[in-house]
Amino acid sequence: FSNGSAGDALAARIREEYACADAALVDSGTTALALAFAASAAAKPRPRIALPAYGCFDLMTAADSVDAEVALYDLEPATLAPDLDSLARAATAGIDAVVVAHWYGLPAELDPARELAGRVGALLIEDAAQGVGTSIAGRPAGSGGDFGVLSFGRGKGRTGGHGGALLANSPRAASLMSALTRSLPPATAGIRDLATLLAQWM
Repeated sequence: FSNGSAGDALAARIREEYACADAALVDSGTTALALAFAASAAAKPRPRIALPAYGCFDLMTAADSVDAEVALYDLEPATLAPDLDSLARAATAGIDAVVVAHWYGLPAELDPARELAGRVGALLIEDAAQGVGTSIAGRPAGSGGDFGVLSFGRGKGRTGGHGGALLANSPRAASLMSALTRSLPPATAGIRDLATLLAQWM
């Protein structure tokens, strides 16, 4: 895989399936999320992100990795979608991005969060790490936010044993992602990851 052709083919397949402007392959969904945080506040030393108060610990791992300031918001207990009153309060903190996640494959309605994010000039980051196979209004989860986050880790709906992708679904996100991904180190050959995946399959 070290010549990059397999990665290029996979990125092209993701761009086609998700109809996104661009897709960057990374080592995990957590890294993809951290890159989305960093890109959302490219001109600032610290991104300010609205995160759900209930969720996977990797949300905070991603925030910590880019030294993000976090404003927490509540979820609706019946749907695990954002509680819009709580999200509106979090947005008053001067946020750069709002994260909406599809927990346990349950699709969360994106339009209200997108509208709120737009009012405060923030980007919408759609965390579809647990939402592979979920569709919203006929489109795959991960394609509805400015940024989409996919995970291919073990136990995910579409696993590669390891890895993730950051999708840019809007022109603004594509521009921010392009500037950020040019500074990323090249991918490794992945032989160790392949051996680990084979062990998992066995």
